[in-house]
Amino acid sequence: SEVAEDVVALKVNELNEAVKILTERKAVRERNLKREGGLVPKNLKSDLKKSTAIVKRFKSFTADDAEWCITQLKTFNLTRYVSELVQALVQAVTDGKLKSSDCTEASKIISLLHCTYADFT
Repeated sequence: SEVAEDVVALKVNELNEAVKILTERKAVRERNLKREGGLVPKNLKSDLKKSTAIVKRFKSFTADDAEWCITQLKTFNLTRYVSELVQALVQAVTDGKLKSSDCTEASKIISLLHCTYADFT
């Protein structure tokens, strides 16, 4: 019947989505385990004004900001601001601003910080 086919198709889509999520999690886990001492690439920019703005934006982090945050972390050397970035993420969580839907994106940011900066453990 059509209803049964629709249910099967829906379940297959849900299963495919779950496999995709688990594959992404596995890749992040492997990256975290292979962390090479937090070697910050030398080609990253250092800009006080921009770095301060990045930290400020982290304080109000949502899933919508994730791609922007990842781009900034890959562009700027934020070695001097690691503790502030951590405090900003913790503040976003403790203030209740971080929704459950934001957690996956936040974990990507945390993983990138962990892999990039030795001070972030």
